[in-house]
Amino acid sequence: MIGKVLFVDDEQNVLSAIRRMFFDEELELYFASSGPEAIELLSEESVHVIVSDMRMPVMNGVEFLKKSIDLCPDAVRLVLSGQADIADIMDSINEGGIWRYISKPWNDNDMKLTIRNAVDLFNKNDERKQLLVALSEKNELLNSLNEQLEQKVKQRTRMIQSQNALLNMLVESCEMPEFIVAACDIISEVVNSKCVYIQTSFADNKTYSLSQTGDRRGVAEFLKKASASNSPLTVGIYKSFPLIKSEVRLGTVVFSVDFDKDEDLVTSVGDSIVPVLSLALSQFKMVLDAPNLLDDISNILDNI
Repeated sequence: MIGKVLFVDDEQNVLSAIRRMFFDEELELYFASSGPEAIELLSEESVHVIVSDMRMPVMNGVEFLKKSIDLCPDAVRLVLSGQADIADIMDSINEGGIWRYISKPWNDNDMKLTIRNAVDLFNKNDERKQLLVALSEKNELLNSLNEQLEQKVKQRTRMIQSQNALLNMLVESCEMPEFIVAACDIISEVVNSKCVYIQTSFADNKTYSLSQTGDRRGVAEFLKKASASNSPLTVGIYKSFPLIKSEVRLGTVVFSVDFDKDEDLVTSVGDSIVPVLSLALSQFKMVLDAPNLLDDISNILDNI
C-alpha cells in the first residue's frame, strides 16, 4: 500500500522543503497551510499519516489533531514543531493521539525514516484490523454452522424417533386407521402443520386427516391432483408425497408447511417418514388382500 501522508504547516517554505525532500519517495503527499484547510481536505480524502505543526493561527496543532481523529481515526499522527514547549507536546500526546514528535529543524534522513516507519505502522495496524474482522466473520460463520449442525442433529433425532414410533406400531400389529392417524399426528408435529391428509389407494380410497385449516376446498383440489401424480408436488403452502412400494401406488400424503422455515424438515419427511408409511401401507394392503388370495387358491384346488 502506498502511504498517504498529510503535512500541515502555516509556513509555505516548510511545506515546500518537505515536498522537495519526498520528491523521489513512493508516497502520496497532501499539504495544508492551516487546521481548517486540513480538516476540509480530510473530509474528502482519507490519509494514513498526519504530520502537523504545533503553533498555527486560527487552530493550533492540538486542536487540529484532536478533530482529525473523527475523520481519520486510524491515521498515525506526528507533531512537527520548533517550539520546545513540553506542556504543548504533552497536550498533543494526550488529546491528539500523537505517535511521535519531530523537531524543527529536522534531519532529512531521520524525517524520511520516521515517515516510512509511520506508514509501516499504519499498514501493520490496518492488516491486524482486517485480520480481526476476518477472524470475527469466521467465528460468526463457525457459530452459525455449529447451530445449523445442532439443528440438523435435532431434526435427525426427531425423524429417527418418528420412524421408530411408526415401526413399533407396525410390529405391534395395530389396525390401519390407528396407524395412519398416528402418522398424521407425527407429521403434524415434525413440520408444525395444522393440515395433514393421508389417502389410501386401496380399501375404498379412504382419506384420513388431521386438519384445522379452513381451506378445505383448496386442500381437496390439491389432494385430487396429488393422487394422480407419482412424483412429489408443491402448490402454495401444500406439499405432497406419493406412497409407493415395489412400484405399487398405495396412497398419498399431503400437508401444509412453511417452506421458508421448514424446507429441510420437508425433505426429511420425504426421506424418512414417507418410506415407513409406504412400507406400512404395503403390509396393510397385503393383509387385506389375503382373504381373496386364500379364496383364489381354494378355487384353484377345487378345479384340479
